[in-house]
Amino acid sequence: MDDRINDILCKLQSNKIDVETATKEIENIKFQTDREIKPAKCARKIKIYINAIDEERNGKNIKINLPALPLKLIKRIGIFGIKIAIKHSDKSKTTINLAEVEKIKYIFDALTLLPPFEIVNIDSKDAKVHIYTC
Repeated sequence: MDDRINDILCKLQSNKIDVETATKEIENIKFQTDREIKPAKCARKIKIYINAIDEERNGKNIKINLPALPLKLIKRIGIFGIKIAIKHSDKSKTTINLAEVEKIKYIFDALTLLPPFEIVNIDSKDAKVHIYTC
């Protein structure tokens, strides 16, 4: 917060000025607008990294480091797979419908609007799993 606003709020809290005076003083403050505000970088891909110890191979490490996959590609393949599964599944056992497929589209569209973040971050003595957008 700007120091000038903080000073005004401190004066208001200690009853040195009233609310009307404080609002007028805050409105009169000129903020620096010469700095450009850069928009946050949006996530475009998802990256998966897995490192685990395989007990069946005498404790050898298994490393899976998938390349970054575009979110739009994952969305399209996922929606296509779900539609094929709905089409060829037993209608009495299927609980998913096309309205829920739209919700999945909405989730992937929301991921492309957000800045990069970690979805899963698990670090234990036996395994490490990192799934994040980039």
